[in-house]
Amino acid sequence: MLIKKIILFLLLLNSAVINIHASNDEPVAVVLSGGGARGAYQIGVWKAMIDIGVDIQAVYGVSVGAINGAIMTFGDYETARELWLALDKDSVMNVNDSAKNVITGDFSFADLFKAASGIYKSGGIDVSPLESLLRKHIDEDGVRDSDIKFGLAAYSLTDHKQKFYYIEDIPPGGLVDYILASSNFPLFQRKVISGEEFIDGGVHKNLVIEMVDPEAFGKAVLIALDANTIYDFADRVSGYSDYCLQVQLISPGDDLGTMLDFSPDNSLRLMRLGYLDGLKAFGLVSGRRYYIYGEDSLQAIYLKLSPDERAEAAGLLEVEIDNDFDFSDGESSFQRFIQPEFSSHPRKYSAFLEFFAASRDIPRDRLYSEAELLYEITDNYIHRNDYGIYYDKHLDFISYLALRSDRIEYSDEVFHHRYLRSYNDFLE
Repeated sequence: MLIKKIILFLLLLNSAVINIHASNDEPVAVVLSGGGARGAYQIGVWKAMIDIGVDIQAVYGVSVGAINGAIMTFGDYETARELWLALDKDSVMNVNDSAKNVITGDFSFADLFKAASGIYKSGGIDVSPLESLLRKHIDEDGVRDSDIKFGLAAYSLTDHKQKFYYIEDIPPGGLVDYILASSNFPLFQRKVISGEEFIDGGVHKNLVIEMVDPEAFGKAVLIALDANTIYDFADRVSGYSDYCLQVQLISPGDDLGTMLDFSPDNSLRLMRLGYLDGLKAFGLVSGRRYYIYGEDSLQAIYLKLSPDERAEAAGLLEVEIDNDFDFSDGESSFQRFIQPEFSSHPRKYSAFLEFFAASRDIPRDRLYSEAELLYEITDNYIHRNDYGIYYDKHLDFISYLALRSDRIEYSDEVFHHRYLRSYNDFLE
């Protein structure tokens, strides 16, 4: 069983987005992990699901996933965005300057001592500012009246076990209290409800797939925030071989930072990454490291060349290229020098563009058409032998195409109107 878990974990970790039965034409339950400040990523994924039209009919969360889940239940994306862009360290917790320095990672030994001493004396970090924010932004009546089911998990220190609470189990007026119990990070002051002491629900299980009723839902979308949570997911799935539930896991390929890095700029960055991964999960964009939308631009550019230009371009690669842009003689050479993670890429030269872009640190947390990525490389980063002589002919080939193109633009108006507009909102 352990070997099975490890293999599944490594398979999941190999990709930021795992699609298992990834369609959006059936009702789904969403399961949200904990992760503190990294939870802004989940809001970005949710926005992608809204734009795509995914039919969300239940949301279950732990810790920050419980906060996000409650807002998702009453369907107010703007409230979620407003909340996350309002979050900073002062709006989440009351701490002294030394503790703030420790949280940001810019601290001295004296700061560490003062922070630890202050937290110990006060019995933990005071999060009354967070409570005030939640009471302002979370509409309990909206959650209870929603057609979307809601639940959360919290760990009872009194009973020494994780407990599941569906909205119907939570006393009227108590929703924010139970959300605070679920999101009671170990450094925070303990949350006590009716004499029962709670701590963050994620200390035991960070993805509560067990809360999803497989008889009511055939599919669950899990939004995790780190590799440990992915292992937790592998543990859950490997232990539920008879659990008749189709699963789609969405998780970041990048490190999202620390759990206490609350700031508007960081929240906006994480929402943008979440939105991009959400689009990728449902097939709206492709790419391994990058987010690429639209048609195969390299093929389109090549097919616009004259017969003589095509022959000249093919000569740069020392291969024959037919009218379908099929590289009949260059396959082994191409795959020999490309990194293994790109070898199964559905667009071979799109994969090569990604390789060059990543090698030159071209920003990856944005949307590119294949043509835009091509121009990023050829305009700014191509110098022969930067990548090694084996890549020169491929660089020569894509440079040849770029110089003879007319700066083509991707023309799908639906994509521009629906998705690029939302994406641009994350750049402000």
